[in-house]
Amino acid sequence: ASGILKEQGFYEYFYPFFNGSAVEGPAPTNGVTLGPVSTGSSAGIWQQAIESEIIDPYGRQLESRNALEIPSASVYGYEFQLPIAMAQRAQHQNIAFDSFEDYEFVNVANSPFDACTLPAHWRLPEGAAPIDAGANVARDPDLAHSGISALRLEGETTIERDIFSACDPGVRTIPSGTSYTIQDCDLIRNFAPTPGMYWLSAWVRESSGTPVLDTAYEKSAITVDLQFGGTTLSETFSASGLLVDGWQQINGMINIPDDPNLSRITVRLSNPTGDGWVSYFDDIRLQPYNAVMSTYVYDPVSLRLSAVLDERNFATFYEYDDEGNVVAFIGEAAGE
Repeated sequence: ASGILKEQGFYEYFYPFFNGSAVEGPAPTNGVTLGPVSTGSSAGIWQQAIESEIIDPYGRQLESRNALEIPSASVYGYEFQLPIAMAQRAQHQNIAFDSFEDYEFVNVANSPFDACTLPAHWRLPEGAAPIDAGANVARDPDLAHSGISALRLEGETTIERDIFSACDPGVRTIPSGTSYTIQDCDLIRNFAPTPGMYWLSAWVRESSGTPVLDTAYEKSAITVDLQFGGTTLSETFSASGLLVDGWQQINGMINIPDDPNLSRITVRLSNPTGDGWVSYFDDIRLQPYNAVMSTYVYDPVSLRLSAVLDERNFATFYEYDDEGNVVAFIGEAAGE
């Protein structure tokens, strides 16, 4: 071999994509057909590199699969204009993220069908309106792990969000000449995790009005409830690890069983004390344990990228000058 590409020999045959037979002479002129393509059920010469699974009403790809059948997914916020989560080895309905930044945006997309909307993918609590549950629960615009807002729980307070209800889209058979009414399961699913192991991660901070010298926050917690008919199994996660600029992570693994009796999953954020302590939660994410996910936080006014959180939920912060140019990247890690 000479090492020169053009002298290495010739293909024994070649199938162009836009006709169905091997080319040994002029391309056929009797119409255009597709060449043999490898799919999940048949082999062929051409391999499909990527297949779109879910497209939102604005034409953005929310879920796809590559040639190895590995799924990738994205979640959009800020009126469905900016990506807030992108994951590999995960489906769209199996990832969630909330940074409490874009609650003033109308994150509900209207569809051409009356009364059918694409709701916000994940919110605490449920709904698209800003959090307003009284003085004990609010989004605090003055303290945040990333961006400008965090969720503040004051006193003995619990806020919860149902994230799962049984739904099987199945196969729809529509007899000829009849009409069909779109069902909830036919629409793009919001966060509704399928059975498997999931990783939960969030950032928490506690304050009592005086400087906190503790190396661990023990008063705040996140509890996950699995409801099986009249039985509820609960697991509670607390903060651990070193403080990073006054914030500490809550991490935990959740096993969602493949049980037909599982009817609902609820995530509860709580500050169980009533002695003047305030809990702040920010950058909450859930994802399959073997997925790789990055999340994104933007300034709600300028829509500039404020922070990127990596697969460990640690952030890289972006700083800008008056003209909007990036002037600094600030990364955080445990112990900094």
